[in-house]
Amino acid sequence: MHMINQICLANLIRITSQYRHQIAFLELQAIYLQRQENVIQQEVKQLIEPHLQQIDTLQRHIELGVKHAKDVEKIQAAHTTGLKMLRETAESNLSNRQTAEIEEQRVKGTVNGANFDTVCANSSLSLSSNLPHTSGSGWRMLEERQQWIMYDPDQNIIIENAYNNWCSPVSVSDSIPVVTVVGGNYEIMFSKVGHFQRNTKTNYKRYIMRKENTQVMSNNDKV
Repeated sequence: MHMINQICLANLIRITSQYRHQIAFLELQAIYLQRQENVIQQEVKQLIEPHLQQIDTLQRHIELGVKHAKDVEKIQAAHTTGLKMLRETAESNLSNRQTAEIEEQRVKGTVNGANFDTVCANSSLSLSSNLPHTSGSGWRMLEERQQWIMYDPDQNIIIENAYNNWCSPVSVSDSIPVVTVVGGNYEIMFSKVGHFQRNTKTNYKRYIMRKENTQVMSNNDKV
């Protein structure tokens, strides 16, 4: 019995020793694998980091691009506003200059050397070739003189007392719906036929700068 116990104890010691060796080997393998894992993680990190940096760089470029696009949009809007203001200023300056020229010519009483009193008093002037008409061989001046208000609906401005010496038509034939009166640098377009009242802005459609005929004519009397 004692011999059996000794044999069993020897076998147990041998088996335990074998397991100890296996445990020690496994522990060494675990340490090796842990080191391998660290190496692999380091290699992966080295491989990924440049790409992460590129992604960050691209993200910053995108953000800068979006900001630049917004800045460009603001600049374009500012340029558009600036051009609009310049155009409005130029139009205003032109209108002011034209008004000043009208007043200067009115004070002088002449346009291109033609005296308004002389033109209006002459009732035998023939039809100017640039005045439209539907019938008749000629037109003559009206001797009656009125003070006009010229109105420009496009710019919504009124030039009062533009010319004191201009002749103005008292009435217009129904066969001529639009009558052109040329005087100095201006061509007046009437907006309706019939009797024209003094100082009534609705009688006039617009006025246009024009340097051609200095005669003021009417289609009231055909010759």
